[in-house]
Amino acid sequence: MRACGCRGDHAGFVNTFFEDRLNRLFDLAEMVKRIFSSAGLEYRVVGGVATYLYVEELEPDAGRLTKDIDVAARAKDETHVNDLDEAGALTPEVQATLSPVLAERLARVRARR
Repeated sequence: MRACGCRGDHAGFVNTFFEDRLNRLFDLAEMVKRIFSSAGLEYRVVGGVATYLYVEELEPDAGRLTKDIDVAARAKDETHVNDLDEAGALTPEVQATLSPVLAERLARVRARR
């Protein structure tokens, strides 16, 4: 814990563990943005981080963080799947969460290489 230096009515301390975790999530969000933008794909941040950002605007003390970022994207065809794969977005952890349709498209894309 460290003094925050602000003039608010709170105790004057900031949880640095929370700040570090929040900064890691925002770094991850920047990476997601870079990967999807470089592949020319539209996406939306959904799930816990999206909820956190929404709640934070309404009631800052009520927000709770998650450990990951959920992303919804439309992979219309195998070209989009290939673009994501080549951009490094389809890590083994991500592959484990793919829908059966996307997993099949990814397998076909990789088989053609």
